[in-house]
Amino acid sequence: MKQNWMLSLLKQKLSPALGCTEPAALAYAGALAGKYVQGRILQVQVRVDKNLYKNCLRVTIPGTGLKGLDYAVALGITGGKPEYKLEALCDLSDAAISNAEEMVSNGMVKLKIQAETGLYISVLVESENDSVHCIIEGSHSEVTLLEHNGQKLKLPDLDQETVVDYNKGFSIDEIVEFSRSIPAEALDFLAEARKLNHDLALIGLGDQDKNFVGPALNSWTKDDLGFDHLSGYARSLAAAGCDARMSGRRKTVMALAGSGNQGITAIVPVYAVVEALGLDREVGLRALALSCLVTLYIKSKLGLLTPVCGCAIAAGAGVSAAITYIYGGDDSQVKAAVTNLVGGLAGMICDGAKGSCAFKIAIAVGAAFDSAKLALNNKRILPGDGIVGSTIEGTVDNLVIITREGMQDLDDTLVRVLGGRIYLPENF
Repeated sequence: MKQNWMLSLLKQKLSPALGCTEPAALAYAGALAGKYVQGRILQVQVRVDKNLYKNCLRVTIPGTGLKGLDYAVALGITGGKPEYKLEALCDLSDAAISNAEEMVSNGMVKLKIQAETGLYISVLVESENDSVHCIIEGSHSEVTLLEHNGQKLKLPDLDQETVVDYNKGFSIDEIVEFSRSIPAEALDFLAEARKLNHDLALIGLGDQDKNFVGPALNSWTKDDLGFDHLSGYARSLAAAGCDARMSGRRKTVMALAGSGNQGITAIVPVYAVVEALGLDREVGLRALALSCLVTLYIKSKLGLLTPVCGCAIAAGAGVSAAITYIYGGDDSQVKAAVTNLVGGLAGMICDGAKGSCAFKIAIAVGAAFDSAKLALNNKRILPGDGIVGSTIEGTVDNLVIITREGMQDLDDTLVRVLGGRIYLPENF
């Protein structure tokens, strides 16, 4: 039963998205509102949580060259297709982009940040004829309110993330056992995630723009399959995927736990090693399952949007486990690798989605390989050193305490540093 549950969890936490998932969620909300509003639009009132705010400021919206929450919402209204959810901006016309730019330049989109935590988007569109209110909360595409002139409309199907109880609980031991024992054919769906994210990474790697991290870090040749050299290739390829995504390439990525960058980090470097070493399909699928599930385990504890970098700490831990598995590590070594990664990178903060996330991903992937190499040599951070506990579960629990209690004001500080606007009064 637990094996079936974990397989369902893995399937339902992988979801296609175009561009960064936070602007994509805003565009989805705008597209839903735009579907029902009639007449000349007078104003658009947008409220978001502070985590979503910081993740939308500096990331480029695919195919537009535009950045910002106001543009994401406006593009959703003028040309988004709500039936595609986080791919709502998949087919923008030039007219839709122009209309969105005009809407923003005329000051029609008003943005404020709400004080409460947790993913939250509210888009209220008012026109000469009517008004439409859309709320997304809990996950990036879970619509909890859709209202037209005060009348509630039928909600879209619940987002996949809510189908499986994320909080049912599972352990690293269960994840490792699942990845080793599940029939390989049951993991065939991971091939699509692998292809989507690997293809995007190759696009990024082929762009020689000096501002891109991936190409600058890449020095790999197919003649050198040494562990350390493969580490360099894997981190440059993962960084290149982030490069392409953050710069607004109009190409779908497979997000993991609501984050495209987490999907890139957990999948691309693992597949890079499998491909370079010429390993068989089964090994590759099992390694990908292990990487993704370790990522999900840590994210289930930390939460959807956090003050710490999920790509580094959660997905990086997943990569460390998968690399250890690929090189023949036993269960204790896999867990040691995860411990090393979490103990080493626990303090990396999330200061929003932007181009430099590629560098953080490169650091995380490099650390994942180092963590695996140490574990394969039976070396691990000792219990009692910093946040590291006697078990990997205890270590992650300590990380959660540090994040939720010790960093509870960090996002407020980041919003101020990043130029945040005033919080809304509670009765707005």
